[in-house]
Amino acid sequence: MATMRLNRFLAASGAASRRKAEDLIRAGRVSVNGHPVSELAVVVDPAHDRVELDGRRVVPAEHLVYLLLHKPEGFVTTVRDPQGRPTVMSLIPNRPRLFPVGRLDRDTSGLLLFTNDGILAHRLLHPRFKFEKEYEALVQGRVEEEALAALRTGVKLEGKRRPTAPAQVDVLSRRPGRTRLRVVIHEGRKRQVRNMLAAVGHPVLRLHRVRFGPLVLGTLAEGTFRELTAEEITALRRLAGRTEKAKPPARPRAGKRTRSLLLPLALLLAGAALFAAQGAGATPPSTDPISAGRDGPPPYAVLSRAPVGGVLQMEVAYRSDSLLVRGFLFLP
Repeated sequence: MATMRLNRFLAASGAASRRKAEDLIRAGRVSVNGHPVSELAVVVDPAHDRVELDGRRVVPAEHLVYLLLHKPEGFVTTVRDPQGRPTVMSLIPNRPRLFPVGRLDRDTSGLLLFTNDGILAHRLLHPRFKFEKEYEALVQGRVEEEALAALRTGVKLEGKRRPTAPAQVDVLSRRPGRTRLRVVIHEGRKRQVRNMLAAVGHPVLRLHRVRFGPLVLGTLAEGTFRELTAEEITALRRLAGRTEKAKPPARPRAGKRTRSLLLPLALLLAGAALFAAQGAGATPPSTDPISAGRDGPPPYAVLSRAPVGGVLQMEVAYRSDSLLVRGFLFLP
């Protein structure tokens, strides 16, 4: 890959749109070879330079890999296991270096995504994006409506301060002493589905993930993997970037302090104009600006004048296109 400007590299790698990439660079969130940069003119060589966004490496687009694995039971979702248990890494190619997006516990089977796209992986796991994860669960006992309602509302788990977010739960089938459920969640707490079902009195006998966001496991054989299609990758990126849409700029609003200064400023201008008119021998206009249109008299008027105790009291008004201020001046 030839050298290119930094913002173009970020956009081509799927880290952000071209415009969003420029904002990220200006904010100092991008580094090249360990050095933060803020200039848009920086040029990088994707084959040799290490580009990071918020500390996570951005991989060139043609080097990005996305695999979908049908994880069997009995494998732990770690790159290495100190206890020597089989890991999911033994089921996929070891080049390039991939990592699992999220986790499935040892006794859970089903869909597991692998990639070297660290930026996308971070977004897929971030709570604000609320990616749905769909499971089929075989549980003990007959699940009645009361338990279903609790799961759909939110369950308080032991040791947790807040209940789980509402889940989508449907009964798929029933047989004596067993119920098969469809459960959809968007949180990512450890062993969440198992703990939720145990909390309502129905321990899990078997748990299988069939969907992760727009990705569906389908008929992929257990223990095998496939590459994501271009349409699936596009769908993941679209969903992960949904909250990055620019918000319209807020309309400026005058603060209270600004409005409070308008009256004395307007009166000062009216007084200055009044003295200028008197000094030139002219008669100040007396038309009430309340009834004056945009093409009416000058934007000041003396509404009344009266001497009070040796002080000239004047009621003056100042008009602009959208503002009318009235008040009094006391002149010695």
